[in-house]
Amino acid sequence: MRILFLDIDGVLNDEEHYKQFEEWPDPNTETEKHLSEELCANLQKVLDRTGCKVVLSSDWRKHFDLEEMHKMLLDKGVDVPFIGQTLVLTNEMQAWRGNYVQRHLEIRRWLNDHKEEFNVTQFAIVDDDPAANIPNHYVQTFEGNKFEPVGGLREEHIEKLVEILTSTE
Repeated sequence: MRILFLDIDGVLNDEEHYKQFEEWPDPNTETEKHLSEELCANLQKVLDRTGCKVVLSSDWRKHFDLEEMHKMLLDKGVDVPFIGQTLVLTNEMQAWRGNYVQRHLEIRRWLNDHKEEFNVTQFAIVDDDPAANIPNHYVQTFEGNKFEPVGGLREEHIEKLVEILTSTE
């Protein structure tokens, strides 16, 4: 099985997306406004071309269960085949001190716990945070520099993800 570890912020939204709003959308009552239809459509392209399943690795997993996430994304036109989410390995005391467990460790933990169960043959990570990097499996959607003023899941990222997920190595 092919697995895509999915972040949301910086992947399915970006700075350009937020320019359409006069005020920052309330994350509690206007969650759907935090998802770009264009970027969600790009996620659907990855899903269609690879047949991968999805593990939510985003901080959104702390606020929404997989059923809620599926509905929000379906409302944006993407039918995400979620099979799980990574564990949150940072406890409140660590977070308070600024000692966060890096996302790649949470992903490695999920793979360690579920690789055999799901017969994982290949995996990719799409995230804007370099802390999610596992070499040869990671596609960063935003590097935060002047040469890449917008982030989000773009055509070049789709191609990289398809290449990783369909690799036979």
